[in-house]
Amino acid sequence: MIDTDINVGTKKWRLQQIQNGEAWTYIEYNFLRKLRSGTTCIILYKADETTIVTLAERSKSEILMKKYPKGKIILAHNDQIIKKPLFTIKTNLLADVLTLVNIELEVPIGQRWSVSGELMSPWWRNSNSDCTLQVLFGSGSVKYWFGDRSRHDVMTGWYLGLYGDGGKYDMQLFEKDGTQGEFFSTGLQGGYAHKISKNLRLEYSLSFGFIRSNYKEYTRITDTKYGDIKVFEYPWEIKRLDQIAPTNAKVIYSASSPELSWDTDNADAVDAEYLLSIGSGLLNILLKKLPMLRLWAIYYTR
Repeated sequence: MIDTDINVGTKKWRLQQIQNGEAWTYIEYNFLRKLRSGTTCIILYKADETTIVTLAERSKSEILMKKYPKGKIILAHNDQIIKKPLFTIKTNLLADVLTLVNIELEVPIGQRWSVSGELMSPWWRNSNSDCTLQVLFGSGSVKYWFGDRSRHDVMTGWYLGLYGDGGKYDMQLFEKDGTQGEFFSTGLQGGYAHKISKNLRLEYSLSFGFIRSNYKEYTRITDTKYGDIKVFEYPWEIKRLDQIAPTNAKVIYSASSPELSWDTDNADAVDAEYLLSIGSGLLNILLKKLPMLRLWAIYYTR
């Protein structure tokens, strides 16, 4: 019947007549309803708190932050922008408590590296209490910051670095003999930093390395016609201290400059240009102030 040349309507009518329509009912239920059918599959994903923003949508960032207050806005990989301060000014609170005046400047390079320089120069003497604390100290370090940097602010989290420092000192407490000397040290520096507000941070660090100091001891004599004097008694001997040990511990309070946006496509070039401009500026200042620095060094180290 199916292969005959009669029209479709006649075939359908004849099938409906067989066994009171049972044959047609079976064919319709088991075969016809599945012909020319389609299936739609809908997959629903839970909304992520991360929102992708391209460079063209920078102006929408504030709107998105209000719309997703608990989420995090990141930028498309090819056009990613990071925010970081130009520099951070720091001071070691442990040294401040001991009246060791100090200041440190740290500059981020990319998201994982930073360089810093520190100057410490307490220079005081109290004749009434027979105390002298005169130190001229300089230090520099390079740090590598660990962790997923997309989840951390620049210069926060755990880090490990290399440091080098050196200087000279004159220390004498109460009526005891004093010591004058020079030293240098180098080794590893590790620590952790976290934000306490938008532009303020706390940092905890420990340094371990090699330290060498060449020093000589003197006796302080008072009430001479020249005033209080330091006497280096014969035989004049310069002693040396070589030691591998913990060399520094810090609790650092820091304030960073306002954060700026950096395009990762040229972030390294901008970093290099910025560091070169800082270096040339400092070199200019140093060259102009060199005669004054020499006089200052001669006066305080005589």
